[in-house]
Amino acid sequence: MFHRPRGTEMPAKPAYDSATDAFTLGGESIQKLADTLGIKMFIATLKPGDSATWHSHPDHTVYVLQGGQLAVTFQDSTRKIMEFKKGMGFVGGPLSRCCKEYR
Repeated sequence: MFHRPRGTEMPAKPAYDSATDAFTLGGESIQKLADTLGIKMFIATLKPGDSATWHSHPDHTVYVLQGGQLAVTFQDSTRKIMEFKKGMGFVGGPLSRCCKEYR
């Protein structure tokens, strides 16, 4: 089942910045799986209290392996708390400069 979680209206589509792509920046929480045919696939593993640095996303999909809450702060200081349940997925548009904190 793919859908955007309720109450997670995203800001207007910003310009995507490939220099700050989560896949490119990597980090301890990112396990890179593939980068081919214009598709980057990785597993992001965040524990409660972990946070990700400012980064960007092109159009992207998310599939949740294990649920939890994620606090996302956008460049304009808008902050959204998102609840993810195991097995849910969604498609999102590009995001420029967002920061995430797993709760």
